[in-house]
Amino acid sequence: MSLLNLDGVSKRVGTVVDVDGGEATVDRGEVVGFLGPNGAGKSTTMRMITQFLEPDRGAIRLDGVPLTEAGRAQARALAGRWLKEKTKFDLVVSSPLIRAKETAEIIAGVLKVPVEADPIWMERSAGQISGLTREEALARFPEPEFRTPYDAFGQNGEGDWELYLRAGTALHQLLRRPAGRYLVVTHGGLLNKVMYAVLGIPVQANFNGPSFRFGNAGFAGLAYFPARHQWQFLRLESPEWVETPE
Repeated sequence: MSLLNLDGVSKRVGTVVDVDGGEATVDRGEVVGFLGPNGAGKSTTMRMITQFLEPDRGAIRLDGVPLTEAGRAQARALAGRWLKEKTKFDLVVSSPLIRAKETAEIIAGVLKVPVEADPIWMERSAGQISGLTREEALARFPEPEFRTPYDAFGQNGEGDWELYLRAGTALHQLLRRPAGRYLVVTHGGLLNKVMYAVLGIPVQANFNGPSFRFGNAGFAGLAYFPARHQWQFLRLESPEWVETPE
């Protein structure tokens, strides 16, 4: 399965057709660049890929495996539960990767809340081991005896320190929004580092330190009180506690 697919993507900017029927396939591990003169649509295409713009026609699939029916059922069940509990959100902020974004759209559709995709909430970049099984990754790139938090993950992906810094930036951007109730739909690796940032846990060598379980439809509830710089950790729920339809 390719990492990125553009299928007949078109976008009009004002009265100008900036991208017309764009097609591309990028496999995992490939490095691809755009070449063209000013006004060729390179920036517009990148803004569509990163979800800052929606295409007028066509489809973009990023990290291209959609949710399974079980995953969709879990998202609908969680949204139904929150609807029953009268849980309200002002905005759903989502990773643009396809499974997270589809989960966000299902929940937002049930709760009638707008969705905003933001690349800062994407999962850790796994570098050269992206798309490989654990066995394949270890065969190509054996684990070092000792790994510092500053070492790259997957040869050239995000190490723990780099991921922690991005998680802190994502959290900071969220806190700079108007006061409100926000649902963030993202991925377990990044969420763990968000929890580290909230709870003041230092990043450790060899992936040591606590690990927070975020399976499909698992969630944490947090509240921040800026007047006294205090976080409240309200709940952490695992997916087996979310009922799904038969």
